[in-house]
Amino acid sequence: MSRKQQSWTQMEKTQLNNIVEQVKQNNRVNWTSVAEQMCGRSPTQCRLQYRNVNKDRSKVNVVWSTEMSHELMLLIFMYGKKWKFLQTNYFPDFTAEQLRLKSAQQQAQRLKYKSIYKKLKVTQPQMKPN
Repeated sequence: MSRKQQSWTQMEKTQLNNIVEQVKQNNRVNWTSVAEQMCGRSPTQCRLQYRNVNKDRSKVNVVWSTEMSHELMLLIFMYGKKWKFLQTNYFPDFTAEQLRLKSAQQQAQRLKYKSIYKKLKVTQPQMKPN
């Protein structure tokens, strides 16, 4: 079994956390540097493992209301896709990743309805003059 397919050991998880804390600068991590110290793990494997282990479990199953979805669309229009900014200032109960995923979901839904609308060739009814 290759190294890429093996599960992470507890010792590797501890080592990963220690390395990340050492190389972190301004809340940014150079995952290539981390992987070089992890012997046999890729930067992507290290990043995914670290984020999976350290994610905030209290924000896993938060439900989106229609109003919150609309607010997210409006804020993206106003500020752009600055997920951490939006999370910190407007959606503290969600992670920045949840905001990004919700936005992508909304975009996919809009495209779906737009294509259905075009297929049906729906036109707005014309008002007849009296």
